[in-house]
Amino acid sequence: MGKIAELLIVDELGFVPLSYVHVVFTVPEQLAPPALRNQRLFYNLLFRAASETLLEIAADPHHLGARIGVLSVLHTCSQDLGLHLHLHCLVPAGGLALDRSRWVASRRNFFLPVRVLSRMFRGKLLAFLRQSYRCRFSFTYITVSLVPKDLRYS
Repeated sequence: MGKIAELLIVDELGFVPLSYVHVVFTVPEQLAPPALRNQRLFYNLLFRAASETLLEIAADPHHLGARIGVLSVLHTCSQDLGLHLHLHCLVPAGGLALDRSRWVASRRNFFLPVRVLSRMFRGKLLAFLRQSYRCRFSFTYITVSLVPKDLRYS
């Protein structure tokens, strides 16, 4: 098959012939109880923390200096079916330059620094959780305190 035919097939299917990296963000087991009680909120915050972490660090000129894409999949259990919350992220091994002029490829065996990703993800997830739970609890408290005694459950 010729190069032009190959590119036409790639264009038609929507795939780009490039390398990808697999990044996993794991939630500590201590956060499992609040995650199970408020799944929709927690999972939204988990996806937000992971995507913002990847996008911000990749855009930093000290690291990749590019705009990347991310495909994330939530897994809630381990192979033995125990509770183990984590996100699998499929990320192109590079991205579009910040000025959108060219493709910036990552180094061959290195995408982004794991320690930097870990610290930023941890900080973002905890900040989002604190903010969400503080607002939610204060709203719940105000709502409950405004209900007249005769309408409360006995």
